[in-house]
Amino acid sequence: PTDHVFDIGAGSGRYEPTLAAAVAEVHALEPSAGMREHLTGRVAEAGLANVRVHGRSWPAEGVPPCDVAIAAHVLYAVREVGPFLRAMYEAAGRAGFVLLSFRHPSSFVGPFWQRLRGETRLPLPGALECLNALYQLGIPAQLARVPMLNRFSYANEDEALADLRWRLRLPNDAATNGALAAAMGELLDRDEQGGLAPRQQPSHAAVLWWERAAGEE
Repeated sequence: PTDHVFDIGAGSGRYEPTLAAAVAEVHALEPSAGMREHLTGRVAEAGLANVRVHGRSWPAEGVPPCDVAIAAHVLYAVREVGPFLRAMYEAAGRAGFVLLSFRHPSSFVGPFWQRLRGETRLPLPGALECLNALYQLGIPAQLARVPMLNRFSYANEDEALADLRWRLRLPNDAATNGALAAAMGELLDRDEQGGLAPRQQPSHAAVLWWERAAGEE
């Protein structure tokens, strides 16, 4: 309850109510103005007086030291992962936690890419690659599996078609849309809510975590 926590890449503030109830102070760092608007609205609506919102990317200068640093589903979009993780380690006096999927969230695009573009799409990194990076940085992290509480899905065919066309960098024409719709029929499943979900989504994610010994620099 006395901890000061960094939530790096806090997004819309999904974790802020839980964190705020458990610790002394939360510093929520979110560089996106749009996300930050949702974040500040959620903080105000919930009356979270111990949450401070910062419009900062990470690594960030000029922020106070913390006891614990958290980055939940943030590293997928980080190109220079080494400085990011090293800054987390140095900023948090007691522990750090990184939540990631074992497979990159966009990995389901691979079969579509193969079918529509005729090329194999190289897999993007996930939790195991991050664990390797931590060890290469000399940070002895551990890994724990946790259940995935949410499955990705599209609300309907139109949403799926538009998003996949954008992800695959395809033109918006009848022939392309027909081929993409056919691929969707084979590679997406109808879920219980009537949406369209990629097949074989991971059932678990990974929490990578480390602790620092008292007085460790």
